[in-house]
Amino acid sequence: MEMKIQRLNEVIGNNEIFKTIMENYTLPWSDDDTITDSLLDFEYINNYSGRKIISPAVGNSLGDDGKITAVGFQKLCDVCYMMFIKKWTRNWTILTMEYNPIENYAMNEHTVLTRDNEETHSGTDRNVRTGSIGTEATSSGENKVSAFNSSQYQPADSNTGSGDTTTTYNNLTDADTYGHTINNDDTETTDHTRTGNIGVTTSQDMALSDLQLWRWNFFYEVFSDIDNVFTVSTY
Repeated sequence: MEMKIQRLNEVIGNNEIFKTIMENYTLPWSDDDTITDSLLDFEYINNYSGRKIISPAVGNSLGDDGKITAVGFQKLCDVCYMMFIKKWTRNWTILTMEYNPIENYAMNEHTVLTRDNEETHSGTDRNVRTGSIGTEATSSGENKVSAFNSSQYQPADSNTGSGDTTTTYNNLTDADTYGHTINNDDTETTDHTRTGNIGVTTSQDMALSDLQLWRWNFFYEVFSDIDNVFTVSTY
């Protein structure tokens, strides 16, 4: 009895490949809001692979209703991610990198020079005093007494005195010591960029290569990878 050929759009049911993968994993294009899982699933099934013959892995994942079971479908999506995520990431990085299409040489130098300048100042201020400073004072006085029954006072005695005060400095030194440090650190940053065409390839050739890159459809490459899990090469 001849086996019936089964095609992907007949057995996939309500399962959505890109929706399932994008919900469970972070993909290179996850941050791009213009790319939606629903449109990728629509394009893959309706324009690329829906009429292709299912792979043995899909055939072994069918339920009694002839559709892929939820458990089997999840495993198939996990296999796609495991096998191709590194390739998808690398290709997406190449596709989205920023560059000048007619330059094949770019050199960037970033230099940081730090100088540690420290100045220290110290010393002593000295004031030396030699000699003497003196002061002299003179004082005098008289004592008087009165006789008995007399209203007159008569001199009794007198005194006279003098004195001086002298301060001598013999190389007396007053010293004030000081010291301070000045830190003067500075950093110099230099960026040097050199770009252009070093001549191994013409600018026209590089421009044509850039056009060919943009003619390549990244997601058709992804569709082809998923076919390796969900379909066979015979169509």
